Amino acid sequence: MFGRTICIREEIRMRKIKMMTSAVLLSLSLAFSLTACGTKSEPAADTTAAEAEVTETEGEAETAEEAANDEEEKVKVGVSWNADEIDEDAQLYIDAVTKAGGEAIYLPQIKTEDDAKNALAEIDALVMTGGEDIDPSYYGEEPNEKLETVNEVRDTSDSLLIKAALDEDIPMLCTCRGMQFLNVLSGGTLYQDLPTQNPSDIEHRDPDRKVFAKHEITVDKDNIVLPHLAEKAPTL
Repeated sequence: MFGRTICIREEIRMRKIKMMTSAVLLSLSLAFSLTACGTKSEPAADTTAAEAEVTETEGEAETAEEAANDEEEKVKVGVSWNADEIDEDAQLYIDAVTKAGGEAIYLPQIKTEDDAKNALAEIDALVMTGGEDIDPSYYGEEPNEKLETVNEVRDTSDSLLIKAALDEDIPMLCTCRGMQFLNVLSGGTLYQDLPTQNPSDIEHRDPDRKVFAKHEITVDKDNIVLPHLAEKAPTL
């Protein structure tokens, strides 16, 4: 009976963490999206979605109820390394995780596959942050003359971490550089310079430099993001 009690408690805990992780990552992705678009809206995830539903069978009701009433755990969200000291950019991610209801853990530099596995063992979800350009050798190209700064040490750290997260099915929110690296490690390629390699009418950089990069997007009416926008606006 004791062993069965432990199993029930662990199952409930894992279900709660999974649902809370989804809620935190949704809130976090909205926060990053709206910040990038310059809006002052502050969306909040539906915290009721993070409550585990427990089906109790006769003889297990008391045990399940006791476990469900345990103090709620915070989702541990790893923030990928970009320097040994937390800089202003990294702090923004950490603050966003905290605001979304998670516990931010700033990860160390990843040098080996074992480093990556050890780091992931301490977290429930992972945020891959923005930063420098990715070395084109990762997607089989030579550097373009428009290529900006690359960081070989960080490329190694990020690639090992993303590969391990994919292998272990860790929930990830990849932003900017992080999204690009996920694409590359999944077999994709990148435009090293959009204006010259894929010209369009879209201004990807704010001409006034008030915001580093932005342009309008259209939010589909069925997208899960739309209900969380304060003004229910179709464009951002």
